[in-house]
Amino acid sequence: MIEFFEGVGSSIGIAFFRKKMEEEKKQMQSQLLHSSKLAAMGTMVAGVAHEINNPLTIIMGNLGILEVLCENVCHKDAAQIRKQILGATKRISNIVNNLKVFSRQDANCLENIDAHKTIEETVNCVSRIYATTHITLETCLLANNFFIKAENEKIQQVLMNILSNAKDALIGSTQGCIKIITTNKDESLLIEIKDNGQGIPKEILPKIFDPFFTTKDPGSGTGLGLSICHSIINSFGGTISVESSLGDGSCFKIALPVLSNNNLLAITNKETYQKTGQLVLTGKVLIVDDEISIRHLLEMILSLIGLQVFEAQDGLEAYARIKEETFDFIITDMKMPKMNGDRLMEKVKNENLAPQSKFILITGCNSGDLSVDQNELLRKNATICLQKPFNMQEVLDVFKQLTIH
Repeated sequence: MIEFFEGVGSSIGIAFFRKKMEEEKKQMQSQLLHSSKLAAMGTMVAGVAHEINNPLTIIMGNLGILEVLCENVCHKDAAQIRKQILGATKRISNIVNNLKVFSRQDANCLENIDAHKTIEETVNCVSRIYATTHITLETCLLANNFFIKAENEKIQQVLMNILSNAKDALIGSTQGCIKIITTNKDESLLIEIKDNGQGIPKEILPKIFDPFFTTKDPGSGTGLGLSICHSIINSFGGTISVESSLGDGSCFKIALPVLSNNNLLAITNKETYQKTGQLVLTGKVLIVDDEISIRHLLEMILSLIGLQVFEAQDGLEAYARIKEETFDFIITDMKMPKMNGDRLMEKVKNENLAPQSKFILITGCNSGDLSVDQNELLRKNATICLQKPFNMQEVLDVFKQLTIH
């Protein structure tokens, strides 16, 4: 009789185990399908962002030129109209750049980043959306040393994920508040993200960084967000933890190593340049871009500051011109027919055709969009980068930096 019950118990145990394995298998398949959908969406977003950046650049750049040409001439309402158009295009530009964050592939390329700037950009990205649900975002950035070695996009991803969870915890609240506070502790930057939401039950706290763990309804969450955050922060040599209790809200704490004083000084020297006074230059500049409107825009801007402007519609034409004459500046787009900008720079440098020329690379890409080899080529060959979409002032700032190096 005992053996019978033992056999039944064993069968029930095996059946239960099989059922659990089947459920986990279905969950894994669902997660893989979700991941493939995200990857496909990321590819589409990257393509759309690239196409949008060119017309945005044309609009923003020409608005800057109009401001110069119409000064003291245009109707009194013209300045206000221009300001509204520029504001709208900047909003579109921010949306495109924020979308691109989620479409990039990892390049495993660490850089020195300003964590305060990253926090402010992330907050600016979501603050309007959160305000529509009666949630305010507050920042109290008190850290004296806020430069870290990390990947900007991944730090943004961590912040966005934690802010999104805090927003969910404040659903139904009419006075929701999320605060981001930075301080320095020992040799680390401490980032605290606090909310006045429902809090997290004590029994759940140890599990929230586990992969696939979620308290949301099916279809509302993947259960991967916080586990990815944990992996990202660990990969930068940092730690992430949470403190919470029911009814008292939650506080996520991120600690990341800060840069040494020597590295900080190097960054400060590199990024500091004179911003006052009228920029006037002499010399020849070659503009290489397959988009005629962008060539025309840059021609007007650079002519205004005294440069003699020449044009080429692709890398191959530019290469032929560089072989024949000398240019002080060569400003080239990244993606073009016949020959891309990175290939043009590599070819010119390898053949020592323009040893004194300064290369400005125009790109809508970030380091995460490019292969490791492409990033290495750009670091070796480009003097400076100009990010699309750009306006007139950003072009002038790039040339100011070039003249003080």
